Amino acid sequence: MFWILACTTANHEMEIPTLDSPSDDPSDYEVDTTTSYTLQISEPRWVVPSDSLPTGVEEKASNNNVDITFFRDRLYLAWRSSPTHFAGEETEMWVISSPDMGQSWALEHQIALEADVREPRFLVWEDELQLIMFEAGTNPLAFEPLQMWRTFRLESGDWSQEETFGPPETVPWDVKARNGKIWMTTYDGEHYGDGDVYVRFWESEDGRNWSYVNDRPYVYVGGVSEVAFEFTASGDLWAVGRNEDGDDTGAGTNICFASANDLSDWTCSAEADPERYDSPELFRHGDDIYMAARRDVGGPFGPEGDLLAYSLRPKRSALYRLN
Repeated sequence: MFWILACTTANHEMEIPTLDSPSDDPSDYEVDTTTSYTLQISEPRWVVPSDSLPTGVEEKASNNNVDITFFRDRLYLAWRSSPTHFAGEETEMWVISSPDMGQSWALEHQIALEADVREPRFLVWEDELQLIMFEAGTNPLAFEPLQMWRTFRLESGDWSQEETFGPPETVPWDVKARNGKIWMTTYDGEHYGDGDVYVRFWESEDGRNWSYVNDRPYVYVGGVSEVAFEFTASGDLWAVGRNEDGDDTGAGTNICFASANDLSDWTCSAEADPERYDSPELFRHGDDIYMAARRDVGGPFGPEGDLLAYSLRPKRSALYRLN
């Protein structure tokens, strides 16, 4: 499902954005912070499945793990398609693009690793489009991250041969170009196991070579995995991490902060919010930081972290504002 969000004042009608490759960096926009804004949401428009999908796309029953971006006046969309939500050899990732905000689509690329492939992450940097993802094995009963992969869109319109990068058994989560650099959170470790999960914070100046921020190997260790982040106008960092595995803070969600003076030194909540926000994504509008994430209807998940009860409850997509 694909839909458009727009922030407008209460006295103005919502305008659908034009397709002119807008930046996703909040520092590129001037927002009147003295104005009170009201969020208006358009009606959802189905993309997968739909008649608008281009010839050649063969979507399967389970379609998820989605990312979108603008590049050179086109809207790009990537998603995972598989017979089931669980790992298997038949999983594929599709990339399509649209010149008219999703009214019509063209096939860009198909990725098939003969294994599960998840978490597509587009990165636009210095007029180059990159797609990052990770390979996740073939066992439907196990979570087995094997390797991060990437591919680049070439000037010819083709995509480069997929290549591995980074350390093994790593899952990429949030990737953002901010303040003249590229930043990325990843996680690895004993997710769903008996050990710890390590959250790592990376930086890059070219989108190809990555290093730990300030050479610090990890910014959180415990039960947190999916971590979204965003910067304030002054350069401080806020992060929200799903604490699914649980640790000495509880289970649910942890919020973290790092000063612009040392973005590798994260201070995280000593007690986890028992509400669990899957697949978090943060973005800034003016001085406000918002989060798009899953909503657990009938929760909370924590502090004990009952996975069975959680899996049986209904879910929603929701928008939140960090207080």
